[in-house]
Amino acid sequence: MSRKTWAKPAAVSIVLGLMASSGIATTRDSTQLASDFATCAGRMAAVIEHGDTLGMGPAQVAAHHAVFSDLLDAVTPDAALAGLDAHALREAERAAKFGQWVLLQTAAYTFDARQARAATSMARRNIAMCEMMLLS
Repeated sequence: MSRKTWAKPAAVSIVLGLMASSGIATTRDSTQLASDFATCAGRMAAVIEHGDTLGMGPAQVAAHHAVFSDLLDAVTPDAALAGLDAHALREAERAAKFGQWVLLQTAAYTFDARQARAATSMARRNIAMCEMMLLS
């Protein structure tokens, strides 16, 4: 199945199924997973709003954002049972979005070439970590 035809509900089902079958869904893991999904949803949202897709197509970035948002929605109830409330997750999402936005702005508008390269590298690394979550 290609990435383009990979439906969001299928992604949620696959990830949650893998968590359940491997015994991953412990209390600590569910809160960490929810936090990771919130972080990646925020980072993808920043990339969408900034317009610099870091080498990915706009449709791919939008699809990844939608998948992370759906995954976050799916694991939020388990994270809430573990003591992590939805407000904290949304705050983590906003913080990650702002952090990624600052990197993208720095990369695009700084006059210091070294600082621009460093910001671009960090922004790409952040997105690569999120993409690895989808591929693992």
